[in-house]
Amino acid sequence: LSEARGTSCLEIGDLRLTALCRYDNSFDEQDRMNKFSLLIESGDTALCYSADCHHLPPGLTGKHLDAVFSWSSPETVERIRTLAPLPRRFVVMHCDDHSPGGFWCGKYPLTEAEIVAGMLPGVEVLVPNREAAFPFSEGHASNKATTESCASLPAR
Repeated sequence: LSEARGTSCLEIGDLRLTALCRYDNSFDEQDRMNKFSLLIESGDTALCYSADCHHLPPGLTGKHLDAVFSWSSPETVERIRTLAPLPRRFVVMHCDDHSPGGFWCGKYPLTEAEIVAGMLPGVEVLVPNREAAFPFSEGHASNKATTESCASLPAR
């Protein structure tokens, strides 16, 4: 076990995990970073998983990405728009109907998928419907019976 600093990489067979650090300005009192994103690569497939960082890491431009997993903040959507080439898919994380509301990530999956897809032409947008798979309670207002696990809109 070693502390990730800057850009640290771990290779297991043909799987390459690169920790992308020190860009989210999240450090503890001893100046140790406590958030990082992962670039996950295997063969010709590459995914960027922003984890609990609210932004995408720098340095992704020019990188072929099959998918980006991240929050759908306006800054993230705008950053995706600047990537060349565009990723094939954007998987929106933390899209929940929070009750009581007031959280900026408190969004309805299908509505969010439609909004983001309109902002990212050419990118397939997926929004996992966590409440369908993991209901909070039987009485939760947004807990609707559904067999869909994702709100998905194909690339336009």
